[in-house]
Amino acid sequence: MKTSISTTAANQFAKTASERQQLSCKVIKGFHLLRLKCVSSWRYRYTDAAGKRKTLTIGEYPALKPQEAAQIALEWRVGITKGEADPIAKRQAIAAQKRAQEQLQAQRENLKLGRFFEHYSKVLKDSPDVLGKISLAFSFLFERDMDMITPHDIDKWYQEKREAGLKRSTLVGYFGALKAMLNYAAGTKKGQSNHEPVLTVNPLAGYTLPQLTKEERKALRQEDNKMMAMRDIFSPEVKAAILKGLDSYAEELRAKRRRSLRLAKNQHLPSLDDVAFPHWFIPFTQIAMMTGMRPGDIYALRWENLDHNPFNGKYTLIYTPKKTEHKGDDPIKVIFNLGTQHPLIDTLTTWRKQQGNPKTGLIFPSERVSGEMDRKAHLKHWKHVKELGGVPDGLQFYSFRHNFISDLVRKGKSPELIRKLVGHADTSMITKNYMRTDDHDMEALTALAADSWGNHTTSPAKAVGGE
Repeated sequence: MKTSISTTAANQFAKTASERQQLSCKVIKGFHLLRLKCVSSWRYRYTDAAGKRKTLTIGEYPALKPQEAAQIALEWRVGITKGEADPIAKRQAIAAQKRAQEQLQAQRENLKLGRFFEHYSKVLKDSPDVLGKISLAFSFLFERDMDMITPHDIDKWYQEKREAGLKRSTLVGYFGALKAMLNYAAGTKKGQSNHEPVLTVNPLAGYTLPQLTKEERKALRQEDNKMMAMRDIFSPEVKAAILKGLDSYAEELRAKRRRSLRLAKNQHLPSLDDVAFPHWFIPFTQIAMMTGMRPGDIYALRWENLDHNPFNGKYTLIYTPKKTEHKGDDPIKVIFNLGTQHPLIDTLTTWRKQQGNPKTGLIFPSERVSGEMDRKAHLKHWKHVKELGGVPDGLQFYSFRHNFISDLVRKGKSPELIRKLVGHADTSMITKNYMRTDDHDMEALTALAADSWGNHTTSPAKAVGGE
């Protein structure tokens, strides 16, 4: 018999005892049943090594029967007699260990790439393109703890994507986005503070993507040569073809509307003969021609970006390139001074009047959804304009930006001034890709070197004739 308290006695006590009354065991010193307001509770009272009286709760009655509760009390008493840890201290130690395990588990959960990506998405909420790269390229690692990601994982990913035909430049961009997020997780991302890092160090801090093979370097050179050609100034013939294509497209749209209006059911459609721009793509293209803006930045343009000074009549186009919106507290701002005579003023004011003279909102809003158009909406119109004007099929719409920069470089304008006008962070892109002489300059240079020999050289024709 472990206790003098029987089940019958416990039942009777639980029913009739007053609050705070105790039923003590005559066998196990300190073991008792305490009546509380709503339940009865098994308790064990003892004296610790320091001589302090303490009481431990064993459990509730009737969930815990007298013999079961007594067994626990006996085990505690034996432990105290042997000098083992105090039951309360032991219980506290177990609870602390459990809390530590729970905290560690929570930390491990936060270490998962996918979980941290959710947090990072809030930090970088204004940079959907960057977040899209991480989600698209590395979702297969979202269940992996960030500190367990290895260079081998990235090597394998890189090889698979290269074999699938993705360009190295694309993969460099994807990896750069991932590495930046891991730097942020470790609290080391440049220009972006994170005061609660979850990593002690970025596991890919010293890693670089595999070097290009010989064949890949050859293909890259060919691609660079192709891009270099695209960055050259449009020839007069190409410019004329573009303008012809735009004029033909405008007339085609007007003629199509006239045919529609001849049908009774289409009488609600407005005539396009009385408007300057029968389609948004035409002023959209004129902006690209005259500013070198990226298509994505033109889609994001708002009427608020066009400032008019009523005192001197000058216009200024001010905007932040979308590529740099997320970079620091003071992102790049392009200030395009148009003065009073720039042809772009006429384009914008005419288009504004045609749209009902809005003072705010997108310059080219989507007609189907609220907000910006799809960033590829211009491509089908550009394709058709090229067909109508006889423009080389390979000429991309982005080439308007290349032409704009190349033209300013060719005219001897300062790379620093050009950088500010096109929204580059520095002049490195311009000096690397645009600061080059044309074929005519090179021909003159080589001829100049030959002229230095004067008449001291003998032409092959004369040499042959002399024989």
